[in-house]
Amino acid sequence: MVMKKNIVLAGLLVFSLTSCNFFFIPQHGRENSNDAQAQIYNLFAYQSGANEVAVQFAWRDPVYIDDNDEVIEEAVLVYNVGEALPVRSIPLPPDSGGTEGFDFKDDHYIHTKVIDGLDEGDEVYFSLYPHTRKKWLAPLYEKITVKDLIDIPIVNDPFQYPAVFAFQFFVDGWMHEVFDSDQYFLSNTEYLLLRFDLPDNIRCTQANLVMPMFADSGTVSPVTFRFVEYIPDTNARLSMIDYSGGSTVASFNSMPVDVTEAVNAAIAYGSDALLIRKDTATGVGPFTHNSVGPPPSEYLQLTYQEF
Repeated sequence: MVMKKNIVLAGLLVFSLTSCNFFFIPQHGRENSNDAQAQIYNLFAYQSGANEVAVQFAWRDPVYIDDNDEVIEEAVLVYNVGEALPVRSIPLPPDSGGTEGFDFKDDHYIHTKVIDGLDEGDEVYFSLYPHTRKKWLAPLYEKITVKDLIDIPIVNDPFQYPAVFAFQFFVDGWMHEVFDSDQYFLSNTEYLLLRFDLPDNIRCTQANLVMPMFADSGTVSPVTFRFVEYIPDTNARLSMIDYSGGSTVASFNSMPVDVTEAVNAAIAYGSDALLIRKDTATGVGPFTHNSVGPPPSEYLQLTYQEF
């Protein structure tokens, strides 16, 4: 009789824990930046000041998701100072930290939360919980230790060469590969798309682009997919460009041009591609693409912090 009672109590305990879904980790979402169906990915923390850190992540419009129940509509960030967050299946307030909610209603965004009032040596732990229409997904994790600013490694890379090939990208979404010694044109309907091998887990303090000069203004924009040549649909090609994260260039008549904002956005998206377009319809060129150099016809000059 005692054994049966113990079995019943154990069964009730398991049922209780299972029903509240408190300790059981839910399924992971799609978190690879190369996955066209990934919506939330690249959770990354960096030190934004002497006593503050920032954490950011990328969100992408779910254009390829057919099941509306799988669309991530919101996310909750939980952060804690001093000790790691316990494993939970739902976001709960931490002992020493806070929470932040995010709603997703627009295309292609990079979301950021800044935490200040920290001291050197503080360890800050982050858990980001995505939520679909029906369920919580497993959280993404990140951690950073607050340092003296002079102790954060700074790297100077004066010649960040593009990949061996580039693309001529057209306003209707079509593109073709540009090899060494090939020529290309630029206008408000003909763009140049360059791919680089950008490092992960960095924050650029300065990023300059060097390329052939022309007397016009334009924009340098990040591209949200890494393997851009494999995206077949015209609308999808155009949606790869996140114009809100671009760097505005007043004139390409002198080099280099400042593209820090665009490069940081590309890194946040897990991308390695930048798209250059000019504002006016008048075409310029031809320009000859040379990826070998030295120096190449187009390249980046980077100064960045490593985290």
